[in-house]
Amino acid sequence: MEENKLESPHFFTAIDAVMVLFLVLGVGGYFIHQFVASPSSEITTIEQEYEDASVQLSNDIYDAEQLFEGKNYVAARQLLAETLTKARADFVNEPDLEGRTLLVLSEVALAEGDLPLATDWASKAVTLFEQVSEVDSNELWRLESARQQRILVSLARNDHDALIVDYQALTDFYRKQDGDQPSKNLATNLQSLALEYLALDDYTQAESHYLETLVIAQKLWEPDSVTLAVMANDLGVIYKNLNKLSEAKTAYEQSLATWEKLQPAEKNNLATTLENYAFVLNELNDPATAATYDRAQTLKKEIADEAQP
Repeated sequence: MEENKLESPHFFTAIDAVMVLFLVLGVGGYFIHQFVASPSSEITTIEQEYEDASVQLSNDIYDAEQLFEGKNYVAARQLLAETLTKARADFVNEPDLEGRTLLVLSEVALAEGDLPLATDWASKAVTLFEQVSEVDSNELWRLESARQQRILVSLARNDHDALIVDYQALTDFYRKQDGDQPSKNLATNLQSLALEYLALDDYTQAESHYLETLVIAQKLWEPDSVTLAVMANDLGVIYKNLNKLSEAKTAYEQSLATWEKLQPAEKNNLATTLENYAFVLNELNDPATAATYDRAQTLKKEIADEAQP
């Protein structure tokens, strides 16, 4: 009688263990790599593509700036329209790209004489860079550039109120940046601020800002510089309008002393200040009024004759 054979038991040998380990670490490792490592690789690729696109957009803005400087306004505007669309659609986390585009668009619009559009672009750039600089103080210089662009537009529009806003903002910026060593940037912005108040007949504000300007300017410019002579003349105008005639007389005399030293190059400025001085002398009943006025008119005639072909 034939015996029923039992199936041989399958023992888990050392060789089997090696094979299983191979499968886990070999083939299994392959699948782990495919399903775990690949997403990381894809993310890296996406990040690189994003960075490349950002760099390209930045380069496009630079190219548009070059077109603008070359007075190719149509091509610059077309390229900027494309970059603005991309910046707003794909780079919302990089508002500086949109801001830079808006800034150049404002420059193009100003060059083409479209003042409302130039104002709108510049104002939007200012707003964007205000937001950016709150997060990254290193971007404050872009905000400074945007305000300077809006100032150029406001000057073209003769908008004194708008100019006061931006000159004041830049003055505050330079005051903070300079610390205890005031710069020429601070002095010139204070001067511009004073002149805007003067244009609006706000003589008290004009005087206050101009006096601060002079304190700084006298430390930064040579005593006989054109800058200080102009400032002294302007301060004389402010004092005259405040009916501070004695102070106006002194300011004009300081200005005249410099113009005399800078002749004949500054003949026109000398004539202007002499006329201003003569007005104050007349108000003070000074006997030198007539001679001062006559000299101013003589100089103006000389200037007109020299301008003839």
